[in-house]
Amino acid sequence: MRLTNAMIDRFLAKVDKNGPVHPVLKTRCHLWTASKFVQGYGQFRIGGRVGGKLYRAHRVAFFIKYGRWPTPQALHRCDVRACVRLDHLFEGADQDNATDKAAKGRCASPKGEAHGGAKLTLNTARAIKRKFGTGHYTKTQLSREYDISRREVANIVNGLNWTEA
Repeated sequence: MRLTNAMIDRFLAKVDKNGPVHPVLKTRCHLWTASKFVQGYGQFRIGGRVGGKLYRAHRVAFFIKYGRWPTPQALHRCDVRACVRLDHLFEGADQDNATDKAAKGRCASPKGEAHGGAKLTLNTARAIKRKFGTGHYTKTQLSREYDISRREVANIVNGLNWTEA
């Protein structure tokens, strides 16, 4: 595939180079100002309205610079989905993306009281663990007292859930 100068000019006309300064990279994001996919990534059509194909704008930016598509994908250092600045992008696979997200703390599920489905507080989990440890309470008794399943009590006392308790 080859992009014409007219396509490149059309692409660049949709980029705002005065985006926010990334706190770590210390450079401004170049933000896609045209239409976006539902997930927030910019979209750019190549090949005309009829029969053309939509591509993610940051992948097109990579193609414009290097003359090839990123293999298998282009990932964001800045974590701004609408950013098309080349030095904010890097090539990587799904595992690279997962590693990058984990390193930045973007994929961790909320734990403990912060989890939307939490029925207990940290203090309650500690009380369950403490009571079970005395030998005076069974898991069944504790599950009834705190209105949780016996398995949940077992997970707490065995350190599988509420590990900080």
